[in-house]
Amino acid sequence: MSALHQSKLRVDWAREKVEQFTFARQRVYEDAMRVVADNPQLEPRDVYFLFRDNLINITIQWVSEFVLHARAALDYIIFIVSQRDAGDEFHPDDDRTQFPIEKAPQLFPRNRKSFLRHLTPEHFAMVEKCQPYNGLHSLLLLNRLSNVDKHREFIHPSFIGMISGIIVPAKAQAESPSSIGEMKGERRHTFQVLLDDGTPIEEALTNIVSEVSEIVNYFDAVLTL
Repeated sequence: MSALHQSKLRVDWAREKVEQFTFARQRVYEDAMRVVADNPQLEPRDVYFLFRDNLINITIQWVSEFVLHARAALDYIIFIVSQRDAGDEFHPDDDRTQFPIEKAPQLFPRNRKSFLRHLTPEHFAMVEKCQPYNGLHSLLLLNRLSNVDKHREFIHPSFIGMISGIIVPAKAQAESPSSIGEMKGERRHTFQVLLDDGTPIEEALTNIVSEVSEIVNYFDAVLTL
């Protein structure tokens, strides 16, 4: 079994949250469109609220759970590596370990005496290689979301609804053969669910879990040598 099997489980659970959100968003959208079809007199704002109100609570819940799993996957790495590097000198009940996420290289060395104090120079350098300023930019978003959700409040998404006019072929009617080939106008509703910085939630969470998985696999390859 992989030394980081718990981190890998967390990554899998984070991915499941993205998949659950995608499925729920599509289901809520389809339900809203059925209501529109049955009630063509509905105002656009009524359709928007129908979509938002049926999706907002599960979005908040699953984003919160996603952030928990993704952040824990990283923290578990440092705990396991600290155990290995420190050996008998490591006391899990007394020692504080965490995967640091720093936005600038000058901030990283301070972790040598705190979160990463048990790590060998090689493993310390590996953690720095996985920092946002070395290309893993989505970790900054993960860190911010984790701090908000853990210490302040739920992460509140924003919902945007749009209506666009499109031209589609008119359905042919048996009693009116001349209608074949005719076109008609139709209103199409589209919705987006965004984080507070305007990023679509699915895109942001997918990028985060991709980078977290990359880090877990990077350390796993070294630990299993």
